[in-house]
Amino acid sequence: MSNLAKIASTEYSLQVLSGPEKGSAFKLVSGRITIGRGSENTIILKDDPKISRNHAILIVTATGVQISDVSDRNKILVNGQEVTNMALPSGAIVQLGETKFRFNASTAEPDHTVNLAPDSQAGINVITGGSNIAPAAAPDNKVSDFLGRGGEMGAPSSRRRRTSKSGSGVFYIVAALVGIIFVWLLTSKPNSAIDATKTNDDSTVAMSANDKSVEAMKAERERAGFNSQQYKDAQQNFVKGFRDYSNGQYRSAIDAFQACRSLFPQHEQCKRYFELSRKKYEELYQYHMIMGGKYKDQNQFKSCMAEYRNVMVMVEKDQKIYQEAFSGFKFCEAQTGDKY
Repeated sequence: MSNLAKIASTEYSLQVLSGPEKGSAFKLVSGRITIGRGSENTIILKDDPKISRNHAILIVTATGVQISDVSDRNKILVNGQEVTNMALPSGAIVQLGETKFRFNASTAEPDHTVNLAPDSQAGINVITGGSNIAPAAAPDNKVSDFLGRGGEMGAPSSRRRRTSKSGSGVFYIVAALVGIIFVWLLTSKPNSAIDATKTNDDSTVAMSANDKSVEAMKAERERAGFNSQQYKDAQQNFVKGFRDYSNGQYRSAIDAFQACRSLFPQHEQCKRYFELSRKKYEELYQYHMIMGGKYKDQNQFKSCMAEYRNVMVMVEKDQKIYQEAFSGFKFCEAQTGDKY
């Protein structure tokens, strides 16, 4: 199954390190990628008996790749730790059944098109934009000959003699001006010294004003509590939350930013990234809800169950969307006779 898409600034791939498909490699593009033994998956690992028919889902976005476990029987290990949903860091070792992958994220040139398939089969088309630059035309050199009155060549030489006499007068005028300027410079030294003193005094006043401003800012930060232990503790939570946010772990980022806000309510960055994390997290589970509905309409009930199950893991049971996801999950479950 192939999906063509434009690559952004980062290229993602999975390299099979062990298992029946050892040596294969898969390039990941934007969208939803499923992994399992079943033929309906994007990446099919039919020869690994310890992989579920529908085992994992990869969501590829502009910010990274998110992996989710959709198997009730088998696990996903990332760097040796069992996970259900997380953003994959570059270089992570992912294990499904007896198959181990290395996840790679590398910089790629823009405007490339790739085919989602093992490297041994995938074709890569590179579209490069180019333009022909026409060489600039050399300018025409036009030379005109000047003749004296009546077409005689002797006239220009007489003009040159007159020009020489007028040039001597210009020389004396320039020499007189240079002398006047020299005398003025000699007589203006005391005034220059006074101007330099004034400039130095102005610099001293400016530096003093800067020092006072710095001290005032420090005092204001101290009054606002930025030097307190609560601010330091809040800042630690902000750093953790920002790291989780950058890695696409929006649920844990929300918790860290909330702790930061509780410790130091004036922390503007915590407020901002708390709202951004909530928005990103909502977009993610709303995406799973949409996909669940599409699979239900297409009678792909196992994929439908996987999408709704993701939503149920991500949200609290008392939320309305949890109830909607649960209802959709039970409907799809009733349409299929076996578990996976």
